[in-house]
Amino acid sequence: MNHLSIGSQGERVARLFCIRKGWQIRDTNWRAGRGELDIVAQDKDTTIFIEVKSRTSHTFGFPEEALTPHKQGMLRKTISAYCTRFNVHNFRVDVICVHIHNKKARIEHLRDIELLPN
Repeated sequence: MNHLSIGSQGERVARLFCIRKGWQIRDTNWRAGRGELDIVAQDKDTTIFIEVKSRTSHTFGFPEEALTPHKQGMLRKTISAYCTRFNVHNFRVDVICVHIHNKKARIEHLRDIELLPN
């Protein structure tokens, strides 16, 4: 399985996770410049920006470790663009880590993470 298909599978699993929580999916793979938001969901009056990290092994580290300072900076800029475009004021940032092993997925949900300052 290549990294693109692993990522697609992880995002599918993450979308189902969001739907099961009762969240409305507003956007997927929303782009601004070089940045991308994997999933934008709505839970009542809160917009949730969800970064999905998928792995089939820990050879390259845990999924959440892939959210490097550079990636956080790109994510912050892309969230800012989305908030400006759609007039969003109340939001949080979550990370959904999808561990895929033997065609089974295990989810770890990191809620309301704090992005590193600029």
